[in-house]
This record gives sequence, structure tokens and C-alpha cells, in this order.
Amino acid sequence: MLTDYEKPKYEVSRNIDRFTGKRIYSKEKDFIGNGKVVYLHLDGDRYLALVSGGGG
Repeated sequence: MLTDYEKPKYEVSRNIDRFTGKRIYSKEKDFIGNGKVVYLHLDGDRYLALVSGGGG
């Protein structure tokens, strides 16, 4: 569970929420790229962190 300070602030769902039925958030405005984390909002204060891999 994330505290209020740790919760992601920016909704970045775009079209994926149509497939998942869940919204996706990020702690950063620039959320695209290697090593970035987005959070799938499960319910209440629960999120699933999804990390993009790869290297430069």
C-alpha cells in the first residue's frame, strides 16, 4: 500500500484503460522510456507497479 506522498499523481491511462478497466498513473509527467515506472490502480490505495526494461 502506498502512502499519500508515494501515490502517483499523473493519470496516463490514455487508451489502455479500455482494455484493463483500470486507470494507469505515473509519478512523473515524462513516463515513457526505459526504466520508467507506471502504476496500475487496482482499487482503494492498492497499485501494481509496472516497470519498462531495456538499456541505452
